[in-house]
Amino acid sequence: MKKTFYFSVNGDYGCGAYAKPEFPELSDYVAYMNRLGISFSVVSNIESRDLSVYQGNKKLLDDINMCEEYKKRIFPAFTISPMLYYEKGAMGFLKNCLNSGKVKVLKMCPSVSRYEIFQIEQVLREVYEYKPIVLIDIRYIVSKTSYKEIAELANIFPDINFVCIQVAWGSLQSVIDLMWRCKNVHIDTSWLHVKNSIEFIVKNFGLNRILFGCGPKYHNGASIAALVHASLDDKSKEKIAFGNIMELLNMDTKKILDYDVKSDIPEKPLWNSFSNGNAIKDIEVIDVHTHIGPPARGWVIETVEISEQVEDVINTMDKLGITQMITSPEEALFANSLHGNIKTENEIKAFKAYKDRIFGYLVFNPFYSDIMVPEIDNLFKSGFFIGFKMLSSYWDIPFTDKRYIPVWEYANKYHLPILLHTWDGPYSTPSLLKNIAPKYPNAKFLIGHSGGGNNGRMEAEELALANNNVYLEWCGSFLCSIPWEETLERVGNNKVVFGSDTYFHNPAWELGRLLSLDIPDSSLIPILGANMRKIMDDIIL
Repeated sequence: MKKTFYFSVNGDYGCGAYAKPEFPELSDYVAYMNRLGISFSVVSNIESRDLSVYQGNKKLLDDINMCEEYKKRIFPAFTISPMLYYEKGAMGFLKNCLNSGKVKVLKMCPSVSRYEIFQIEQVLREVYEYKPIVLIDIRYIVSKTSYKEIAELANIFPDINFVCIQVAWGSLQSVIDLMWRCKNVHIDTSWLHVKNSIEFIVKNFGLNRILFGCGPKYHNGASIAALVHASLDDKSKEKIAFGNIMELLNMDTKKILDYDVKSDIPEKPLWNSFSNGNAIKDIEVIDVHTHIGPPARGWVIETVEISEQVEDVINTMDKLGITQMITSPEEALFANSLHGNIKTENEIKAFKAYKDRIFGYLVFNPFYSDIMVPEIDNLFKSGFFIGFKMLSSYWDIPFTDKRYIPVWEYANKYHLPILLHTWDGPYSTPSLLKNIAPKYPNAKFLIGHSGGGNNGRMEAEELALANNNVYLEWCGSFLCSIPWEETLERVGNNKVVFGSDTYFHNPAWELGRLLSLDIPDSSLIPILGANMRKIMDDIIL
């Protein structure tokens, strides 16, 4: 893809109540835009969500008006809430800004601001004549009835374009259903980490209903990489990158595109090349966390046959520059473990292209320990399996369960890696391994998702610092707001391995998030493959 403009529909700044501010001032957010090469952005003020809608919106306009550059590049999104209708002066101010053209975008944060979606109808009726774009923050929505309420709003106000922002795996299926029901519902790309989700939206709903959004600071360039490496032609990518939002805003594309921001960071040649659509070259990249087989649990994945998935992942690996991957059989994770491991190995090995490119983790589900334990030696003899995989929080069996002991002992004997799904909770939080990891020093414990959330990340860091055989694994860690730059400073780049969670996550999204970290490329090379290569070279099967 040739260098393009980016116009994000999902930006914010300010000092809110519920997290350490990423961009305390508007200038901080603009600096972030410059670093990633984002020319324009729709922006809201977090204080209008957490403190006062009215005051926060006024501050947003004041901050934009402080600088001529901001007037050209920043497009205000006014936060709205039901009580705005009753606050003295608030509706008048909102209408005046809409009438003057200063504001064309409104933003709803119902879960954080504590209101039911249907309650916003009164406010929208007051401003319907202006036909604003309405962003709906999906990330924190829990109730499934909320999506029904969004559909009702979209049908009540057919001339308003609603854009669902921050749509991750858990909510993607619900938003897709919304888009099917309502032609005026759109989606942004900011959290679209699911494999082929951009292509899926375009295929099923057309090119005009997906808009570029850049996620939080700790996502870095993930959404840029996902769009650049999507299987679409350049014109389609440009429509998503800036064309669709400009059409919705009725903006003159030729006039506004005079303002171009190019990001070429001297110490980041890997990111500069990858963000232009090129593969990683001359560096070993090992994806240590992947899946293969038919999905469940709400994944929006079209390709379910292993034979088709293998062809797809090999092509994707070639396209992105991934040397090898290690995969977990879905059938072994969610059905009969012994049968699922054997069947998946046989299906993958039917493809000559897999050889030396795809290896496997032996899934060990304790519910099948009676038939798995006697077969472990035979299963490892083929050379396909090079480690173990556990999914304890899905099985509700904690790492401390005695049925895992054969895995710890076998991995310790043969110096094998063990990929462990970790997350906050009673079954797979990293701290459960504090007495296990040191007891089996030759086994290599890969802390999948690096613990998941913020508490899990801190536990994972503590575990890695205390044990030479513990490594943090990359994929899925985008749900933790602790900057990876800080984590790497504490644990070192020799204790982290790269994983993407494909066939379900988008490896370009995960690679983009890593390559665009604010650290030199030289510090990323061990994470991309060298650390895992040392682990694999130590195996003595």
